[in-house]
Amino acid sequence: MKHKIHNFQKIIAICFAFCSLIQCQNYLWPVKAEKALTAVFAEERPGRYHTGIDIRTFGEIGYPLQAIENGYVSRIQTSSKKYGKTLYLTLEDGNTVVYAHLDHFTPEIDNLVSALHQYYGKFSIDHYLKKNEYKFTKGDLIGYSGDTGGVSGPHLHFEIRDKNQQPLNPFNVGLSIPDNIPPVINSMAIIPLHKNSKINGISEEQIFKVKKINETEFIIMDTINVQGSIGLAVNAFDKITNQEFNFGIYGIEVHQDEEIVYSMKYDNMKWIDSKELYTEKNYSLARKGKGKYYHLFTRHGNESLSFINDNSKNKLMINENTFSNISIKVFDHAGNTSFLKLVLHNGLVQKNNNYSISFNKNNCLIKFDSKEKISPIFHLNNKLDKHYRKHVNHITLEHNLFKIENINYPTNIIEISTISKSGLKSMPTFSMENNNHEKTIGKISLKHYEHGIFIIFEEKIPSTKEMTLILKQNDQLHSHAMERKSAFQHYSQIFSPNDLKNVSEISVHSNEINMTEIFKTNLHGKIVYPDSMFNFSLLDNELIIKGDKNTFHDTTFIWANLIDVPKPKIGTLIGKAYQIQPRLIPYEKEIQLEINISKDYFPNHASIYYYNEKKNTWHYMPSSFNADSTHLITKILSGEIFAIINETQPPKFSNLIPEINGTYFASDVKHISFTIEDQFSGIDAEEDIIIELDGKRVIFEYNSYQKKIRYPLKYRLNVGKHKLYIKAKDRVGNISIKQGNFIIK
Repeated sequence: MKHKIHNFQKIIAICFAFCSLIQCQNYLWPVKAEKALTAVFAEERPGRYHTGIDIRTFGEIGYPLQAIENGYVSRIQTSSKKYGKTLYLTLEDGNTVVYAHLDHFTPEIDNLVSALHQYYGKFSIDHYLKKNEYKFTKGDLIGYSGDTGGVSGPHLHFEIRDKNQQPLNPFNVGLSIPDNIPPVINSMAIIPLHKNSKINGISEEQIFKVKKINETEFIIMDTINVQGSIGLAVNAFDKITNQEFNFGIYGIEVHQDEEIVYSMKYDNMKWIDSKELYTEKNYSLARKGKGKYYHLFTRHGNESLSFINDNSKNKLMINENTFSNISIKVFDHAGNTSFLKLVLHNGLVQKNNNYSISFNKNNCLIKFDSKEKISPIFHLNNKLDKHYRKHVNHITLEHNLFKIENINYPTNIIEISTISKSGLKSMPTFSMENNNHEKTIGKISLKHYEHGIFIIFEEKIPSTKEMTLILKQNDQLHSHAMERKSAFQHYSQIFSPNDLKNVSEISVHSNEINMTEIFKTNLHGKIVYPDSMFNFSLLDNELIIKGDKNTFHDTTFIWANLIDVPKPKIGTLIGKAYQIQPRLIPYEKEIQLEINISKDYFPNHASIYYYNEKKNTWHYMPSSFNADSTHLITKILSGEIFAIINETQPPKFSNLIPEINGTYFASDVKHISFTIEDQFSGIDAEEDIIIELDGKRVIFEYNSYQKKIRYPLKYRLNVGKHKLYIKAKDRVGNISIKQGNFIIK
């Protein structure tokens, strides 16, 4: 009887899926063109999720857009920011569809929009219409694709929302696209979740390369040793048949020894989900430029996210001295699936220091003192390039005696690891010819993760010296051993934020007879707690930092230091540049940053800017003066490099139609248009631009992507002289004015 019921349930499920598929096929593709995409639902955007799909228009504007089903126009937006020109259509099934970044609407809607601009007295509007006031039928033309609003190029941003205006995955409720290509798995990361957690003996997140077996199967060759609570993260993307781009994935399912420990599917989401983005995506790896990783565990209560399965776990634990099989399933909407398999082990990982090494010209001999057969792995590191690491083959001369050839300066640092019979890899050690006579030069940095803080000393040129860390805390000195984790870097133990309370100075000493001081720096920082507001100054009141409760999920150490940076190409650097940290932990709320302005120089067109180290560019941040004008204030959402810059270069006009002092036939002047550019602080919005024709202010369109202004004339200009006045202001108050007359003959 149970067997018959089970079969009946399967038949019902198949029928339901078939009916759903038929319903999905009823929606038309929104663009009258081939099915081409540049982005899919739930992809990561800075600080938020992508709530729709981006349909490709191949760098062009003007593709016809059609109603995907019967319904009515329920909302219209126009703006120089965000979605630009946008049309909201409510369908007969109750869903709302959104067409964004349009170039223009149909003539009927354009006339309505023009009237609404006059009614509101501005270009930026958000207007709701009555039900069935503007009805449409499936397949009707509703507008044309464009590049308006905050875009990086022409395309259609398209959304489907439910009756509560929450985003739905368009490929689940109406749209489809051919696809028979499985997702690609690039790599996997393991994240320590506690200060006692370790991955292959290291308390820092580790990335592991995967080996491709075939189109759908990937493995990690080596057994990975883990201790304590950990989280997995995967770097993967989807490919779609006949599409050029890489796309976000649809779903993930993780099995630990046959038990499902995590699963999610991007079927839908809520607008509030974006605040949890960096609990579901790995923030620190992205900040370090390692790529985008999906967390395979819940974090800080994010199991409430609408797309994560309620039974997902917040960590992985492996019993001591046991192995665990992990299978990660990654899939797309079409059911194409890829698998990554790996083995984890919980046990102690030690360095294999029991060897001797001798260098001879361009080769070296490594002899392990062990009766058991050793399986070594050797890599060469470069003294002048910290990113260089290359596997090198070896020659076995006799039992546990190995030779490496072709060792030439500067690639003459030997990294040595061994593999146990069970596949476990030892922690690496590093050997080179003794160069301790050379002066050691380096720098100190801090890495603040959610599970703790490392203090790192990085040598400019690697030596064979061992290092000791000394912290000056409450005017007392405390020493801590450092361990070489790479050819260049020595790591401290992992500290909690409270361990650094009242630490004012950090120094590194070499473990020689006289404990030579190598490097010393001051530490300027404060501890903030999740349940408390904070307000403190750093660097002798040069900086003031304020924040609300729950700015961070956990107790956090905030610190700042002066830093040398390139001068801006435009504008003048006022005072100093400051690096605010941590930069590897996401901020849940904005922090208020105040930077002191010298009394000797009070700039008129100043603002705070942040420096993008990767692009070597400065970027404007909205700023204002405090009450007594001693500090400039801004809001920050991440640790960056900040400085005050004064810019006095005003916006520039070009391509003006009609030109000042020009003469035209009335039939030739159908609009006022020009290009406006401000190469540093930029133009904020159309509110910062004024156009007057014959003394009357006009409502124009500002395309911020094209940097173009356009005002279509509502009437034919009379013969005679006409006065044109244009004024533009950039974000720091620099003003340009262009005015004069033109003649209609």
